[in-house]
Amino acid sequence: KGNMKAATKFTPELFPGITAEMLEGPIEAAIEKYTGKKVGGGASSSSSSASAAGGSDDISAAAKALKAFALLQHIKNFMGTPEGKALPKKVGFVYQFDVLPKKGAAPVKFTIDLKNGEGKVCEGAPEKKDAHFTMVDEDFVKVVSGKLNPQIAFMQGKMKI
Repeated sequence: KGNMKAATKFTPELFPGITAEMLEGPIEAAIEKYTGKKVGGGASSSSSSASAAGGSDDISAAAKALKAFALLQHIKNFMGTPEGKALPKKVGFVYQFDVLPKKGAAPVKFTIDLKNGEGKVCEGAPEKKDAHFTMVDEDFVKVVSGKLNPQIAFMQGKMKI
């Protein structure tokens, strides 16, 4: 839902790349190698990792259980770097992601704000968004990690905009 120009500006190239070596083997291993964090941390996620992803310790258990959570933490950390702080001026859009643990499950909503201030990544829907994506957890990880082309994901029905 929203602006197609905004949707096409959100690409894996915005964030530090994942090497081909990182993508060898299971996607969980690639995420762990990329972020340095255990995937699907649920009970094992520390409050400091919850703080990194959403800015507070009130991250839902459903969010922590997603494979996407580790990547969102990494994006959040990247947003604190000089390159990350420059993204809002470069991109200028607010994104909502509804990530479903599996098909038919209730989504966990995330905001990636690349428009306001220095940007932010948090759990929950934004007040105003420029583009809204919906996909299952596994496909979100593949798109963000560059393993699945966003246009192909859209054409295959794996990503709704």
